[in-house]
Amino acid sequence: MWPIFALLLLSSAIILEKLHILFIKQKSINIAFKNTVKAKIKAKKFQELNEYLKNYNNSIAVVLKQIINEDDEITIEQCYQNEIKRLEHLSYFLGISITIAPQLGLLGTVTGMIQSFKALSNADESVVASGISQALLTTAFGLCVAIFALFFHIIFNKKIDYLNNEIYLYLNNLIKAKNEKN
Repeated sequence: MWPIFALLLLSSAIILEKLHILFIKQKSINIAFKNTVKAKIKAKKFQELNEYLKNYNNSIAVVLKQIINEDDEITIEQCYQNEIKRLEHLSYFLGISITIAPQLGLLGTVTGMIQSFKALSNADESVVASGISQALLTTAFGLCVAIFALFFHIIFNKKIDYLNNEIYLYLNNLIKAKNEKN
């Protein structure tokens, strides 16, 4: 049970961090923000856009601020990739929790059943019941941790996909506008 509990605590900490990064910090990505950025890119007002973006710390603003005065394609790609990596940071651990927690629960089931069969040979009914109880509790707890982590893992992956597409769209629009200027 203790390893499953440790997975629950670590998963919960990562979930709280992801909620902050993916939802609270991205809250400023709204229709007004998007329309203003689009309009400034379309009008090729890059300095105004840069000044406007200084007031925001969402993923689109972070990437656009870094590349607004940049022409090197490799640097632009690196800025984009760095932001995606920041968004995905530690997401893999939720996948690990989803996989390992039920396995640990199954291990608890096996050890509980072994304990029950040993007690059965000694004709000690209270130990048999205790072993079966341990088996059922660890399995249930492992599954609960996995389901909890899976729920948030799916939500976070969808949000990361959405942000990835949004960043890519505005990045491409900015690059096209800058190329048209030249």
